[in-house]
Amino acid sequence: MNNEKENILLAVEELRIKLLDMVNTKMDVLIQRIENDENGEDSGNYEFPLSANPAFFKGTKPTSLCIDSNWVAVKTWREVYTLVLANANIKHHESLMSMRNILAGRKRVVLSDKSEGMDFPIKIDDELYAEADFDTEWLIKTLRRILGSISYDYKDISVTFRKAGEKFD
Repeated sequence: MNNEKENILLAVEELRIKLLDMVNTKMDVLIQRIENDENGEDSGNYEFPLSANPAFFKGTKPTSLCIDSNWVAVKTWREVYTLVLANANIKHHESLMSMRNILAGRKRVVLSDKSEGMDFPIKIDDELYAEADFDTEWLIKTLRRILGSISYDYKDISVTFRKAGEKFD
């Protein structure tokens, strides 16, 4: 009975963390909007860590990626996905290679040694392909799942983005 109580408390604590993350992300957006309006600098660009709730990125277009303290211009979420995985490959090559043909989604393998069987394979390295046929939310979830499976710390990776459809000079 004690074990069951511990499991319930653990689940409640995990839910608390998820809810706090959602609230903090929404408050960060609100704070950034208020600060930008006060300074007359509403560029429409927002910067958030890759660790933010993946649903938050839906309906947005990335403009830049900060990885290892270096900013890189990007245009798509697949480009973000590819660059982060390429960086992870440099640091955790053997771990990624060992996850090939093991890490799978609902319908297909997510990491493979060949592109066959994938709907939108992205080549990360020789004999290392990652599936990328996902919407924005699932692309980020999949990326984080891959990174988590190899113990890659992505908390310092951030993305600057804007709402889809907005154009800035």
